[in-house]
Amino acid sequence: MKLYEINDQIRQLYETGFDEDTGEISEETSWALERLEMERTEKIEACAVVWKEYRAESDALAAEAKALTERKRVLDNRANNLRAYLASQLQNGEKIKTPRAALSWRKSQAVDVDELAFNWNRDDLIRVKKEADKTKIKAALEKGETVQGAQIVNTYKLQIK
Repeated sequence: MKLYEINDQIRQLYETGFDEDTGEISEETSWALERLEMERTEKIEACAVVWKEYRAESDALAAEAKALTERKRVLDNRANNLRAYLASQLQNGEKIKTPRAALSWRKSQAVDVDELAFNWNRDDLIRVKKEADKTKIKAALEKGETVQGAQIVNTYKLQIK
């Protein structure tokens, strides 16, 4: 039986399992409720155990991803250092071609901006990213200020241990 079906049966027993004259639960209804509650607890426990297994596997994958990210960073650094070494050993314009590798130079352009000397009054040359500062908005709302389009929302998150 599925968990929602157990809950439905429990709800039905609470609605129909009382003696209308005395308001008491019959022995048969009491036994059925106890059995359903036990089955419900077992189902919930089983779901929680599966959830814990998922979290453990997820955490293991996250740890592996972190290890792989670190390994990638180390290999990227080695490759960049080797490229810099090769660049220091070749003269600009020098080309080397072998059956397994080809080295050559490509011209490129970049803009170098001196932050201290730059004319910051030129708005047409400045890019500004606008985003809501949720920390400041929350502080304002907690002080009782009205912030259009913002509100504090209480949320609840199930904890499983």
